[in-house]
Amino acid sequence: MSSCREIRQALGVYVLGAIDPAERAQVDEHLAHCPDCREELASLAGLPAMLRKVPMVEAERLAAPDAEPDVPEMPSEEMLPSLVARTTNVRRMHR
Repeated sequence: MSSCREIRQALGVYVLGAIDPAERAQVDEHLAHCPDCREELASLAGLPAMLRKVPMVEAERLAAPDAEPDVPEMPSEEMLPSLVARTTNVRRMHR
């Protein structure tokens, strides 16, 4: 793994701390030399906090192997403005 595309695919797991140690070393090495991937990582910094806001019951329901595909294609009208506001705040904090 050394291309930006491969590294960026691993950044979500990296920011959550769930990455394999060998893969983490590869990502760390790449990040040391790639400002674009560092910027992408910075944009994901708020992900753990956002995931903590998902109710445990909902997360378990979505993670269940027999989860019903009743998840709506579009977010509810209340959810979208809330998510956009939180994302804006996270990005503002990182600037």
